[in-house]
Amino acid sequence: MFARQAAAALRVITPERVREAEEHPVLGGPTLAGAQREDALKLLGSLERLLRGVG
Repeated sequence: MFARQAAAALRVITPERVREAEEHPVLGGPTLAGAQREDALKLLGSLERLLRGVG
């Protein structure tokens, strides 16, 4: 489960995906791309804390 969530988050924050979302109005444009990237980074941080036993 954690691996799937981490993989999904990493797919969102890869430069190609971010650029694609920023350039494509149907995918949300720059504002949504930034929000998705921020959410993905938060998810990765939460998963890291959970796996380390901190959170």
